[in-house]
Amino acid sequence: RLSPAAGGFRGPEWEFWVLIIADAATVSCVFVAMSIAPAMIPGAEVSVILLLEIIIAPIWIGLVYSEAPPFWTLLGGAVILAALVGHELAPLIGRRLSVTEGADKAGDGVEEGGSPAVGIEDLGSSAKPPPSHCPCGV
Repeated sequence: RLSPAAGGFRGPEWEFWVLIIADAATVSCVFVAMSIAPAMIPGAEVSVILLLEIIIAPIWIGLVYSEAPPFWTLLGGAVILAALVGHELAPLIGRRLSVTEGADKAGDGVEEGGSPAVGIEDLGSSAKPPPSHCPCGV
């Protein structure tokens, strides 16, 4: 028989089993969400979320156990966070530059036909329509 006390758990046995069931449900939901997410959002955004998990874990450990993470852990998290911020800002900066360049080419930012001098390819991946199997009905 599995004994909570054998693993170092101090408390009523029913709390141990509630924690085990809650953990199993949480982990299952996370894996299901990570399996479904790539169909709903670009794979790059899924990987960003997974990388954020690496950054947030030491913070949670520090909060729960009142223990400060080591310097190298904080430095590594800062490097990952800087890369993620750069990854997310690069398309925005590129979009802003392409809109400005399009305005310079056309003079006032409007082509002869009266439409803005920005094509759909200038808008980045966020302008792509969602997949046809999207549950939002679009």
